[in-house]
Amino acid sequence: MVIRTLVNSGFVNNSGTTKTLDWEIISSSLGDDSVLALRKKLTVVAEPFPLLSLEIDRAFGTKKDDVSALKIVKRKGQCLGIILLKKRDFDSTHFKKKVGSLEIFRSLGNRYSENCLIKDLLLKELTVPLEKFDYITCRVPAEDLAAANVLEYYGFEILSGMLSFQFNFKRNGLPKKETAEITPCHPSEVSALATIAGQAFIHDRFHQDYKLSDKHCDSLHEKWVTNCCVNSLADVVLVSRQDGEPSGFIACRLAGELNKVRFGEIVLVSVAPNVHGQGIGGNLIQAALEWFQKRTDIVFVRTESTNYSSVKMYLNAGFSLIESSYYFRR
Repeated sequence: MVIRTLVNSGFVNNSGTTKTLDWEIISSSLGDDSVLALRKKLTVVAEPFPLLSLEIDRAFGTKKDDVSALKIVKRKGQCLGIILLKKRDFDSTHFKKKVGSLEIFRSLGNRYSENCLIKDLLLKELTVPLEKFDYITCRVPAEDLAAANVLEYYGFEILSGMLSFQFNFKRNGLPKKETAEITPCHPSEVSALATIAGQAFIHDRFHQDYKLSDKHCDSLHEKWVTNCCVNSLADVVLVSRQDGEPSGFIACRLAGELNKVRFGEIVLVSVAPNVHGQGIGGNLIQAALEWFQKRTDIVFVRTESTNYSSVKMYLNAGFSLIESSYYFRR
């Protein structure tokens, strides 16, 4: 059922005076006509940015049962903003607390002040649903200062900066590295890969968060790579070996197709701590690109902005920096 509430609010215009406006806040569902209209608008805005287009498509594809709340803002019949609160079942089970995420938090205002107003109205409408969660995350583009400031006003804290890279096969040639010894994971190697993941990820945004226990953070990536190998979270997990034992891995996923462009994604990559600095990470990326080459047109990967070794590795492999963003949580 669609419920409409008229809201009076205002923002400071260019002349410095305050105008009072009529806004409509709508509780809706992903299949509603207003939501579909807003999705179309956001898709047009995102069209020049492949990663953003893909993420919008994913967000609007959220399963009905995972949607905790969805609100849109309209003014004079025009859809100007949307927020979607999503339940995170895996995270909730793993961290032993109810986890959610603001999967969509977008506005289409004409200027900063109007975008702040739209986002403020959206978050204000979610006051009660947000209280049902123990832990909520939201990732916003670094240039979306309106989102960042409104999130902080409602008690969200910044956790980390993220950098996104893409490799476009039409524009880039593959780096030349030896990858013959890198092959798909064997079932008997899954536990060894989990050990590597558990040792390698100790400076990520999860470990930096005082709201999460070290025990749960330590085992998160162990479960993650296990799910990549066993539960089809990835389409292939490629493994490098030294003396017959796994020394690193890279998980690759086919991420879908939009406008006849095929996308791939590097889900997770890790090298055993005792063999860092030997070029294994670069070889794994090369092997992943070779696997992606006949299956995709563009490959994405994201890493934390403070992970300088990974940033250098992706740039050296021919990836281009396309986006910076911030993770917030409350």
